[in-house]
Amino acid sequence: MRCFLKICLILVLVLLVLGLVAGVLVRRATKQVPEFYAAALEVEVLPLVQQELSDDLERDALELHNEVQQKGVWEATFTDAELNAWAATVLPEEFPDALPAGIREPRVRFTPETVQIACQFQDDSLHLDTVLSVEAQVYLTDQPNEIAIQIGSVRAGVMPLPRKALVDRAIREARQAGVHLQRTQQDDDPVLLVRFATQPDPKQAVEVIVQTLAIRDGEVYLAGETGPVESGS
Repeated sequence: MRCFLKICLILVLVLLVLGLVAGVLVRRATKQVPEFYAAALEVEVLPLVQQELSDDLERDALELHNEVQQKGVWEATFTDAELNAWAATVLPEEFPDALPAGIREPRVRFTPETVQIACQFQDDSLHLDTVLSVEAQVYLTDQPNEIAIQIGSVRAGVMPLPRKALVDRAIREARQAGVHLQRTQQDDDPVLLVRFATQPDPKQAVEVIVQTLAIRDGEVYLAGETGPVESGS
């Protein structure tokens, strides 16, 4: 009997040690920061560069807005450096309530294969205080002005997380903001679909069609055409 109790005690101690080690490893895994995110945050020590990049983004966005109001072809390119600078300076100052609760310091990276998004994420109900990162493919579907966001991976630090929870939250947050997202599936990956109006301003008899969306190294390229509203639109 004493031998049996000794074995049980050893097993309990081993399980406790393994549990502690696993807890430490999980905590460390959730605290690790994606390389691109750390690099994007480092740029913040150069405020003049950030301001210039942020101004470039707003100028290009305004030019695109004006171009799509006129009939004819249009195009625009936005870099991840510009978007990150804008997110670091303008977003928290001018739009402090734009991000969902628990999310701050969002940053993005464009590669020829994926769009990588990362942010500081805190959720007390899940006991999480980590860097949340998402890898996704973004492309146009065969429906007019419909963009697909195919979720490849979701991580807390370097620890994989279930994608369903993120998709459910994205849909809920988007609907609260008045954006309708649809959910579908592609190659076992969850896909979010968002469609933009072909006629943003009903007062103008023109419709805007996005014909190209290309994710490149460090930038996203958009191109399309604005023309007269077709009969029945």
